[in-house]
Amino acid sequence: MFLSDAERIFGVWLSLGRSVLVLTLYFGLWFAFSIMLARQVRLSGWQPASVLIVGNRISAQSRSGWKGEVYQLEFWDHALSDRFTRALTTHEPADPGGPGSLAEYDFTASPPLPDQRHFLPDLDWTDPTRALNPASAVVLNPESSLVSRGPLLALVSDFQATQQFAVRVRCKPAEVAGTDGRIVSIAQPSGSPDLELRQQGANLVLWFRTPISSKRSSMAWHIPNVFEVDQPRDVVVSWDGSDLAVYVDGNKERRTYELGAGVVVAQFVRRFRATESQRYQYIFYALVFFPAGCIAGLAWRKLSARPFARSALAACSVLLPPLLFASIARGEVRSVPNVTLWMVILLAGGLWINADGRAWGRPSSRPRVC
Repeated sequence: MFLSDAERIFGVWLSLGRSVLVLTLYFGLWFAFSIMLARQVRLSGWQPASVLIVGNRISAQSRSGWKGEVYQLEFWDHALSDRFTRALTTHEPADPGGPGSLAEYDFTASPPLPDQRHFLPDLDWTDPTRALNPASAVVLNPESSLVSRGPLLALVSDFQATQQFAVRVRCKPAEVAGTDGRIVSIAQPSGSPDLELRQQGANLVLWFRTPISSKRSSMAWHIPNVFEVDQPRDVVVSWDGSDLAVYVDGNKERRTYELGAGVVVAQFVRRFRATESQRYQYIFYALVFFPAGCIAGLAWRKLSARPFARSALAACSVLLPPLLFASIARGEVRSVPNVTLWMVILLAGGLWINADGRAWGRPSSRPRVC
């Protein structure tokens, strides 16, 4: 009965003008809260002194290392479209209007390897005496890896300015069972990474630095069954500011790794699981928009005798909040499917609060909630 009485009292107090004020304050508070949460998933804290490492860590204490061949490495300071990335990783003819990479290394020659875009420093062996140099690619082993001759000042600056990036690596692992080594990383000379693509057995592991991931190693994304012994792979990782997409040989990983406000909130109540990142986001959307739909639904009751005004209010309350929220936020909220989902949740809240039929002029049939 308490909830039913609270709903009745709030519905009596909630005039049309007060509904607009309450919804405005409600979304204003959520937006301010979302800005605070969004700071936790930004590309921040990256070190300008970081270098590019292909293969094993350059830390003297590290014994792990990646074994295999590398053919090509590219970087972009923005996310890549689905169509372009699929074509790129299936080696289809290049689109003349497609986005050019910021930096590109070709490993078919012997080190030192220059960036063909002249944007990043050359790559050279950490220990040339232990290096293997076939004619077709660079072979990496735990004793020697490639490292840039200088820091990646410009690349780190661009990534943090755009809050996006894409990395492509073409490689062929020599081992799978028991393997745990970095293929490509952007890291400080001490070995602390800002970005890494790692092979762990047959799995591809992705991790990059944000305020929240720097405190939680569990925020690495493990993609199963990517690698096989002596089988080349063309891998692209694309981050658009909220979603991380992975392509392997033209196939997009079915699940998308979302890093949004829902993931940050989930960290406070449970251990993060990358495979459930999208579910965390849906729960967050429901927390934001379902109560707003309930508030709008109570306002609809005030206009039961004015069907045209009630229809206009319903349309405005379902359409305007998601569109306004999307216009001032970033990343995933600009996604058309997500904005549509928000509208559906708002409508569901309005219909649920009026499931007893009072908004439509019918007597209540819903049991009282105690």
